Amino acid sequence: MNKFLIRTISGIIILLMVIFFTTSGGKMLLVSVLLLSSIASFEMNKALKRIGINYPLIGQLIIGFIINLLAYYHEFKYLLIFLAFVVIYAFISAAVGNKYSFNDMNGYLFSILYVNFLLSFILLLDKKEYIYVVYCCAWGTDTFAYIFGALFGKNKLIERLSPNKTVEGALGGILGSIVLVLLIVYLRGMEQPIIWAIFAAIGSVISQIGDICASAIKRKAGIKDYGNIIVGHGGILDRFDSVLFTLPIVYILSIIIGR
Repeated sequence: MNKFLIRTISGIIILLMVIFFTTSGGKMLLVSVLLLSSIASFEMNKALKRIGINYPLIGQLIIGFIINLLAYYHEFKYLLIFLAFVVIYAFISAAVGNKYSFNDMNGYLFSILYVNFLLSFILLLDKKEYIYVVYCCAWGTDTFAYIFGALFGKNKLIERLSPNKTVEGALGGILGSIVLVLLIVYLRGMEQPIIWAIFAAIGSVISQIGDICASAIKRKAGIKDYGNIIVGHGGILDRFDSVLFTLPIVYILSIIIGR
């Protein structure tokens, strides 16, 4: 019970901080995303080293800074051009240099795209309600999946990768995501609730896939959590793994609706 209480209190504190930075927006949000991106980069670098993948962390931190800066100013075409040159640099480093292998550079590119690029979509979503939808899809799904799984869970979802997840929990997570997103739609006076409900279900499924994929990496690396910066929850990646996959889905929706 003490562990559950600590986890709950820690979760509430993190949620309040996230709401504060999201509501503040602007440079405050940029700084928070830069900080999250840097910590998450360190966590992924540390995890991949355990499976024999080594690459320059300082390079990723610099690249992550540039990615988030371009996202903040909504320079998406320049962001893609920059990423293209990052890919070229990684390929040349592996092909010509002797320090890093192709396997190392694949891990390097994966970490940049998975951590820095996907997280930068928070800055591309310039309306608060869209970011709230991401949180509802990701963390709402996680919360409701835990509750439904604890109450009704019998059938394992993918036991090999995540032994505690159940089909009943997954369905409960989807339902919870839809309810929370529709609540945001109502409170924020947003239009087209049916479309939002459909994307809430899609976002919920994607967020659960993100969570399972992150668990697969941890299992491969032989670790329980990516870090311990958040008491009772692990690292930044442990809390944002489902968010990372959900962000581009909501960004696509924001384009369809017309921002």
